[in-house]
Amino acid sequence: TNASGGNFESLAINSTPAVTNVTDTMDTSTVNLTATPSVAEGGTIVYTATVGAPVTGSPVIVSLANGQTITIPVGQSSGT
Repeated sequence: TNASGGNFESLAINSTPAVTNVTDTMDTSTVNLTATPSVAEGGTIVYTATVGAPVTGSPVIVSLANGQTITIPVGQSSGT
């Protein structure tokens, strides 16, 4: 929309409504979670989250049941 007139006492408002359409689709994404195949007693297990294509837009954050998170950065397809 727009308005004209130069001052607030004589303001002419265009009555044509402004219309905005937003189309969004849900894409199914799959994250594969793998872990270190074997660890010595007292060792550390490393979990890796992998997606099928490099991440775009914003990082993917995978939340694990133990409260830890795995972040897959933009441009990457996996994170640990």
